Amino acid sequence: MLLLDAVFINNSGGKVLLDYLILSVENSDIEVTYLLDSRVANDHPKIISNKVFYIKASLFNRHQFYKRQGKRFDKVFCFANLPPTIRLNADVMVYFHQRLFLTIPKNNGILHKLIFTIKAGILGKLIRNADEWIVQSNQMKNELISRFSKISVRGVIIAPFYPPISTTLNTVRKQHSFLYVSGGAPHKNHINLLKAFKIYFDRVQLGELHVTVGEGYELINAIINKMRSEGYPVTNHGTIAREKLGEYYSASKFLIYPSYTESFGLGLIEAMECGCVIIGADLPYLHAVCDTPFVFDPHNVNAIVEAMEAATESKNSVSKKLSQDNIGKIINLLN
Repeated sequence: MLLLDAVFINNSGGKVLLDYLILSVENSDIEVTYLLDSRVANDHPKIISNKVFYIKASLFNRHQFYKRQGKRFDKVFCFANLPPTIRLNADVMVYFHQRLFLTIPKNNGILHKLIFTIKAGILGKLIRNADEWIVQSNQMKNELISRFSKISVRGVIIAPFYPPISTTLNTVRKQHSFLYVSGGAPHKNHINLLKAFKIYFDRVQLGELHVTVGEGYELINAIINKMRSEGYPVTNHGTIAREKLGEYYSASKFLIYPSYTESFGLGLIEAMECGCVIIGADLPYLHAVCDTPFVFDPHNVNAIVEAMEAATESKNSVSKKLSQDNIGKIINLLN
């Protein structure tokens, strides 16, 4: 019996991948038991005949589940970065997709750094409870092995997967429109982006910037509101339902991506599938999934401005997707 453990996954890119994974498993002939975060109980693809356990996400609750139910399973797929809290008599695979467990950007606040330092410490204690690790890129494979010496090269499989996104054919693409689809976490680097767009607009008097920052990020929203009051064309659409994202990508010429760190960057893939040109941080995560001439140092506001200018002035701007959906490989591993 297979256990698919996705406790701690309830929002953002991880939730997008989880929904795609559940849908793909349910469309196969795999018999599986799901262990899910109680926050997604009414918000995931329909599970037809397989069993589901919902628990409140905590290390203690997850540990108690494995103590009570762990012996039932001969294969476990952990889709939440952490192996089980006990060693099982089973083949245990961990899909690792959180780079902040490996490297925390210097710009993150003290509390944020403390939280992920603790999480990385917990991960280190549980390393021996996993047999195989699955990651989204060669960069993540190398960093995972470098950070945790107990993980061998042979024990890491590269298998990114992601759902297709619906494009909108009738949408008019605005030639000087920049879009950044991301929440407002510190490592997403919205403040430098907003500073850069202000300089860019002052220089060329063209363009508009669209972001998707939730209400909880008061500093970013305050900066946006001030810029809007000063006449800068910045629009915060808030959290956008994924089925609507294709419309926003299709309406934008450029996806601009200044994040300091990513394990994969799902937004980059989605944007390219919708025909956007990528302007992004000159960092390994970008180069793992995208070939684009328009890159910048995300710590340098003027470098972001220069990349925006280069992209808008180029007559042959194009970005090439370097990663493919490997959901079939994942399903084969689960069989």
